[in-house]
Amino acid sequence: MEVDQNQSPLAEGVVDVAGARQFSGQSRTKIYAAMQRGELPYYVDGSRRFIAKRDLIKWMESRLKPIGA
Repeated sequence: MEVDQNQSPLAEGVVDVAGARQFSGQSRTKIYAAMQRGELPYYVDGSRRFIAKRDLIKWMESRLKPIGA
């Protein structure tokens, strides 16, 4: 089965929780809580969790409000 790389959320890469924390500036606790609530989709490989960069950006955009809006 072929996956269209343009439609796959993994096409733009993934980060682990530490990478998500560094990229977003959010705490590890907030990231895990968002995953637990279903706000932040993730993928599991063994005991490690990975987040698609695309999903991480969408989650950050949903949390942030522009100044002056």
